[in-house]
Amino acid sequence: MNYLKSLLFFLFVSLNLFGQSDSLNHKKYNIYLSRLQNEFMYYSEDNLAGSNIPASIVDMQKRQIRWGDATINLSFYIAVLATEYRLRKERNEDFAKSFIDLYHAMQALERLDMKAESFYDSSLGLSQPNGFFIRDDIPKNLKSRLPNSHLASKNSLRVKSDFTNKDIRNNEMSQDQVWHLLLSLALVEDLVNDTSKVIISTLSGKRKVEMAEWARIIAYRFVKRLQTKYCLYVGSKKILCSNFWMLTNPVTGKKVKRGAWPTLLEYGFAKAGNKITKKRYGNLHWGDSHRAGIWFTIITGLQRFQSLSKTGEWSAFYHAASLATAGNIWSSEKLVHLFNHHHRLLFIKSPQYEHLALISYLLYGGNKKVMLNEKEFYLNLLNKASLSGPFNYADPSQENYVPEWSSVNRLVWPERLDGNMPLFLKGEYNGLDYLLLHNLYYLVYYYSINSSN
Repeated sequence: MNYLKSLLFFLFVSLNLFGQSDSLNHKKYNIYLSRLQNEFMYYSEDNLAGSNIPASIVDMQKRQIRWGDATINLSFYIAVLATEYRLRKERNEDFAKSFIDLYHAMQALERLDMKAESFYDSSLGLSQPNGFFIRDDIPKNLKSRLPNSHLASKNSLRVKSDFTNKDIRNNEMSQDQVWHLLLSLALVEDLVNDTSKVIISTLSGKRKVEMAEWARIIAYRFVKRLQTKYCLYVGSKKILCSNFWMLTNPVTGKKVKRGAWPTLLEYGFAKAGNKITKKRYGNLHWGDSHRAGIWFTIITGLQRFQSLSKTGEWSAFYHAASLATAGNIWSSEKLVHLFNHHHRLLFIKSPQYEHLALISYLLYGGNKKVMLNEKEFYLNLLNKASLSGPFNYADPSQENYVPEWSSVNRLVWPERLDGNMPLFLKGEYNGLDYLLLHNLYYLVYYYSINSSN
């Protein structure tokens, strides 16, 4: 009887603690979201230049607010809002603002597409969206629109972005921006099942579509932009053409400066595009992409071999893993085995890209038992996040410093956590990694798996 009482008491305490951590994590989520929208971005419902694109870093020591890889930040913001929408809907909460915020974020993405050609040729006006986009349109004077806050200090912070870079080619899109965006668009397409229609621009004019269809249209454009037809001519006569993958600037006709060749990733781009679009606009395989799946098999072997390394070195396979997740090339179980392992032989290896297994399970299902084994790890990671938000000033003694949340984004750059953060990237961070992991965790474990019952 005493044993039974002890067991019941232990279960009561455990459930109470888990309930408290859930409540605190929801509180943190609201704090982080408010912090993001009020201190790291210019939130606007009017789709003005620079609006609704999160900054990466606020460095109060350098008096700088920095938008670097801004479309990666935008992709995470879209993913956060899509998962937030679905989480609120599952909880029978009001999801109207989540839907509206998502609409504005998607508008920002379309804006970067429509402004791209005129950015490289001022004589051109706004174009219809065609899949070629610039990384951001953050002007130097954006600080005049930023709200007053303890971070923004709008009159003294310098704005740094790819848009303000002296080399305008640094603002061209690149393939890494695309694979991040495809993963987010997969979440929008699957989770945002609202029948409300939004007005969008297409090459054939204005259309009213549901949000999920909008995600399909954008994904199709992006993958098609990576595809090129190269022809040989004798005089004016075309004698030989081949289909290959290369990202070019349609204004200059040249390949983009960074990330032009999706070499070996063609299969992943095609699979992800087909999965999101459901092939409604045609099959996105191009050239030899349908035969390039062998690369993903090779990567699986390389990643498994690397996991035996006693140094626990970080993986360089985030590109393939993102596409494999969006395209359902690797299952959630395989993603756990490749990236979520916490122990190897006699040493501890930190996990990498832990959000991918959650996204895969949410979109495509998988092995329930394997995912349940990861639940405690995810919850502990969420619990560790500070209420005040993530930062890294290369001073681990600072109050509220949390090594596990000390990268610009731990889900993209886990190798920069704690003491590995380059000094030029130090500062306070937007918290998109926590926001997304929070939503994925609760969607998977409380609604997809229903482990709370």
